[in-house]
Amino acid sequence: MTFIILHLPSLGLPAIRRFDLKETRFSAGDAAVYVEPNKEAEFAKTIVGLMEQPDLRKRMGDFGRRRVENELQWSKVGKNLLTAYETLLDWKEPPEARSQSAIGAKRL
Repeated sequence: MTFIILHLPSLGLPAIRRFDLKETRFSAGDAAVYVEPNKEAEFAKTIVGLMEQPDLRKRMGDFGRRRVENELQWSKVGKNLLTAYETLLDWKEPPEARSQSAIGAKRL
């Protein structure tokens, strides 16, 4: 889901989100505007508002691009994900000591 949340910000574009979830707010931050789901008129008004405010679009897009490049790139978040898997799977040995077969066996 995070990939979808960050697709537009990673391209330097603002995003409009219909679901105001904790993860969405954390990942997209100020690169997104939030509207209530199933409120089509509000969604359309938000699109028009962004179209009429090029400076706001640029600020939002720049923020999103910087956030993806500096804080949410794989080299940073991947370490956190690996740590979570290691904890869940109770791996004791360091990653370089694991073989592919050991990883596969751990899943069984």
